[in-house]
Amino acid sequence: MKEWELNLFLRRGTMMKAVLPELPNQELHFLVVANSEPRKDPTVYLVLVTSQGATNRKLIELWGADPKTLVTIPNLPTFDGQTKESYVNCNTVFQKTKAEFMEMLERKRTVKCQDMPAAVMDQIARGIVASRRVPEAVKRAVTA
Repeated sequence: MKEWELNLFLRRGTMMKAVLPELPNQELHFLVVANSEPRKDPTVYLVLVTSQGATNRKLIELWGADPKTLVTIPNLPTFDGQTKESYVNCNTVFQKTKAEFMEMLERKRTVKCQDMPAAVMDQIARGIVASRRVPEAVKRAVTA
């Protein structure tokens, strides 16, 4: 993979469809790069975009988490494949080393979609910072 190709993905707010081995089903999921400066950071932090709002609200209540850790993404017709309102549970952040991230891209099981609007990314960053489940290093990386 060429450097310029990697740089297409390594930007805050880049939304992609990718397969994450950590998830039970090996389908493509929408993911967003959460780091404020992912090209400089040794780790890429990803959040999952899901349509499971009710399930995530229940999880957040069960965990006693701050309600603002669930960010609503309005149905934006310009988003590739997004057909309904979606959510990001900011209590769960996936961490990939640059090598792991490169491997995801090279396996061709990752497709760049587009960039998340800056206002939504700001809400996601605030949600991550509000989470008691996210490590401080991750919080620093998304707000730096």
